[in-house]
Amino acid sequence: MNKLLRLLTITLSLYIQTPVESFASHAMGAELTYTCLGGNQYQVTFKFYRDCVGIPAPDPAEIDLFSSCYPFQSFFFNSTAGSPQQITQVCPTALTTCDGGAFTGIEEWIYEGIITLPGPCADWRISHSENARNAAITTIAGAGVDPQYVYAIINNTNGICNSSPIFNNRPVPFTCLGQQFCYSNSAYDSEGDSLSYQLITPMVDSVDTVEYLSPYTRSQPMISNPAVTFSSQTGDLCMLPTQPDVTVFAVLVSEYRNGILIGQSERDVQLTIMNCANYLPYLSGFNGSPSTSTTACPNVPLNFFTASRDGDAANTTQITWDNSVPGMSFYAVGGHRDTGFFSWTPTTANVSITPYCFSVYVHDDACPYIGFTIQNFCITVLPSSNAQCQLAAVQSIPKETLLDLFPNPASGKINFKPTHSGKLNVYSNEGKIVFSELLPEATQKSIDVSAWAKGIYEVLLVSPSMRSKARFIIQ
Repeated sequence: MNKLLRLLTITLSLYIQTPVESFASHAMGAELTYTCLGGNQYQVTFKFYRDCVGIPAPDPAEIDLFSSCYPFQSFFFNSTAGSPQQITQVCPTALTTCDGGAFTGIEEWIYEGIITLPGPCADWRISHSENARNAAITTIAGAGVDPQYVYAIINNTNGICNSSPIFNNRPVPFTCLGQQFCYSNSAYDSEGDSLSYQLITPMVDSVDTVEYLSPYTRSQPMISNPAVTFSSQTGDLCMLPTQPDVTVFAVLVSEYRNGILIGQSERDVQLTIMNCANYLPYLSGFNGSPSTSTTACPNVPLNFFTASRDGDAANTTQITWDNSVPGMSFYAVGGHRDTGFFSWTPTTANVSITPYCFSVYVHDDACPYIGFTIQNFCITVLPSSNAQCQLAAVQSIPKETLLDLFPNPASGKINFKPTHSGKLNVYSNEGKIVFSELLPEATQKSIDVSAWAKGIYEVLLVSPSMRSKARFIIQ
């Protein structure tokens, strides 16, 4: 089937209630992770995502194990009791191919088993190979033929008992033509290891990779303007697709402990780009700003919100998150448009140059396909000796005098009515001083904020004997 015909078939299967072509292939996405149980034992989890118009999923699934230190072994893992689970994000009235309908249906199969490594080695590789990739793929030469191969690496030398990071979302995203979209490959590591992400070419076996059709490449697996970008820190793949396609890419996350590579996990992702009658919902950054990164200080509460937006006035939105930062609380307030509120008080144990990143999800109630977007947020916990943290400690002192200011929110000028003299500093949400002036007496002060960025600002007025503070919003 040529590329044009495949595109037509995909479009029809997504939007028109007509019979769908049945493919022998079925592999859409996959990933392998592991948990160290001690004594060189590991619980291995293989997740496989099947197109419901393809052949049945394997059961059991073969998991291979080899290294440079010991002979090859293979294991057979049965699917878990809850498998398969249909995960297609469609509205309640849409019928997928899993249920005899026309809209793309996807099953999630989970397989688990325990393996015992015979000894220490730095390059244990666990893997699974599945025939064959989805024939609906439009960007590679081997659609419907190429195997889908995923793997993970274990380093158990020097007594290391490491568990792999766990990916925070499923590797079968859908997005819309002509809309900005960032797909998050972020993972949660329970041991706090440093993670680094790499965009790699999807594999067909332990050596070979898929062959992209021109002009698609490993770094540009879809047509996008501006070009596709990828973050090695968060695993975000961002694009503005300009052509409908079904494409594949792979992400390798490497984890380091004290600078030593102790493990890797690879996932294979199928992304469907389609014409949509729906605008995807999206999220603001911290406290309504564009920024998705901020800093925090030990033992000082950090409270923030993210607001949802949707270009379709009739749609409602709902916000959830991945619960990947221990001790952080979350609740959502909505109705028509959800706002998510977060609270976290990090401790000195959380101080690190590696940020704490987590994913927030927002979806709407569009039909037939629910619009879905993921936003990554990152918080870096600074040491208490940092100047920003010293300020935060002052701001957190109970029974602090409040500084009177108006109007709030503001857009032109903000007026202060101090009750004492002192040094007046205004701080942005990132902790940077954006205004500073000495007030020799307690007289009203006005500041023109019409050119300042929208967001929340903190004010601190300090004298040798008194302190007062306030907070205002520019909208």
